[in-house]
Amino acid sequence: MTRRDRRRPSTLSAVGLCLLLAWLTPPSPAAELGAVVHFSSQSTLPRVLGGTDNRVLLGPGDTFLADGLEGRDARRYHVLRPDPTAASQTARVLGEAVVIETRRPAILRIQRADREIRPGDYLVADTGADHPHDD
Repeated sequence: MTRRDRRRPSTLSAVGLCLLLAWLTPPSPAAELGAVVHFSSQSTLPRVLGGTDNRVLLGPGDTFLADGLEGRDARRYHVLRPDPTAASQTARVLGEAVVIETRRPAILRIQRADREIRPGDYLVADTGADHPHDD
C-alpha cells in the first residue's frame, strides 16, 4: 500500500463522517428556542394572560391562561416576546406550549422554555409535523 492509498481512506472517512452527521442532525425548525423571528401583526396574535395559579413568571410544566385562541385549530404554540429595541417587528422565541383546554380563556402548558414566560407574551401556532415533546 502506498502512502497515497493510506491517505485516501481517511479522507473518505472524514467526508463520510460529515455526511453521516449532517444526515443524523435534525433540521432546525423555523422557531428554534432563542431564535429571533419576524411576524406581521401583533394585534391579531393570542396573548399570555398569566399563570393559572396567579404567578407571572412561568417555566416548563407551568400552566397558563391565554386569550385569543378562539376559532384556532392549532394544538401547539410558540411563545414569543417582541424586541422593544428593534425597529422592525421581530420577536424572540421563548418556548413552546400545548393547549390543554380551549375554553375562554384557553389553558396551555409550557413544554419547553429557555427564558421565563410572562403575561403579554404572544402565541404563534406551531405548524411543524414532528413533535417529540408531545404528551
